[in-house]
Amino acid sequence: MALTTNNIQSILIRRRLRTSLLIIGIWIITGFFTAVYEYLFLANYPGVQDTAAMAEYDFRTSLVAALAWAFIGGVLFSLVELFYLQDRLENRRFTHVIGIKMLTYSALLVVLNVLTSALYNALSLQRPISDPLVRDRVIEFLTSMAFWHPLLPFLLLLFLTLFIIQLNSKFGAGELWQFVTGKYFKPKEEQRIFMFLDLNDSTAIAEKLGHIRFFHFMNDFFRDITNDILQNDGEIVEYVGDEIVVTWTVDRGLFNGRCVRCFHDITTRIEALTPRYQRKYGIAPTFKAGIHFGKATIGEIGKIKKEIVFSGDVMNTTSRIQNLCRDLREPLVISEDLMRILKPVGVDLHFEELGEAHLRGKAAKTRIYTARRVA
Repeated sequence: MALTTNNIQSILIRRRLRTSLLIIGIWIITGFFTAVYEYLFLANYPGVQDTAAMAEYDFRTSLVAALAWAFIGGVLFSLVELFYLQDRLENRRFTHVIGIKMLTYSALLVVLNVLTSALYNALSLQRPISDPLVRDRVIEFLTSMAFWHPLLPFLLLLFLTLFIIQLNSKFGAGELWQFVTGKYFKPKEEQRIFMFLDLNDSTAIAEKLGHIRFFHFMNDFFRDITNDILQNDGEIVEYVGDEIVVTWTVDRGLFNGRCVRCFHDITTRIEALTPRYQRKYGIAPTFKAGIHFGKATIGEIGKIKKEIVFSGDVMNTTSRIQNLCRDLREPLVISEDLMRILKPVGVDLHFEELGEAHLRGKAAKTRIYTARRVA
């Protein structure tokens, strides 16, 4: 069954909620260790607890306040970040995004710090938050250096979280984690599905628009199709000029025919956005794609600038299959190797054999297919 708009939104929301839970978990763990560190520090300097400022210190109360602070902060941060700011700031520079978000979240953390102080003093004094004595303690806290004591660790955590989120968006979904874990530090061979998707008539469009406007045109196109790739569990390997290379693990690519549906979801999206492209550029993008399956070698490469790269005959063959689109006047060409392992994917896709083709570098001819979406 094809992905509907509601299904796509549901997938996107579920992904963001999973990320939210991860962020909240990290913040809670940080809150716990902050409270424990404070307790161990005070235990190592017993004289500090005899001062007037620390006379009412209690570890349990401090721990509850720290955990509540971290939980509320994690919830606020993840909701604002993932469901509001992330989409609105995606077209800004890296440093601008970090700066704007740091100012926004720092203001939220200050407010949260005030609320946590009120909670802590209410628990310590066993009085309601609205009590004048609790209010006086909060005002005293706000005007003292102690105000920055719980705030600074979380400002650092905030900066690191934002930096990692932005860095992950620059590397691509999951690629940063692969670098950190060293998954492909040593090259590995994996069975992979690849799609090479290429803009049509890019040279003519560039001449018409000029190089700067064509760059924006191409960038808009890549941005517009990214969600369809991610929602079909594809990984963006690289951008090569006006071409994008997408890959799937076998299980993910075959499930419900995602590797094929991805192309048709992109087609549907661009058709819906055609009026916007016509207004902005006077032309709408059209494209072609080849999809193939085979064994690829995956590993880290480079010294000054490291990347995770894919190599192998499967890459060359996919590129040559895509080149057949122009001669056959078909927007999508699929290899026989992929067709052999594709499972039934529902009645909305119709597969059609296109015959045999001779691919450069191959002794035998290759049988090729296409897939059309049934209205």
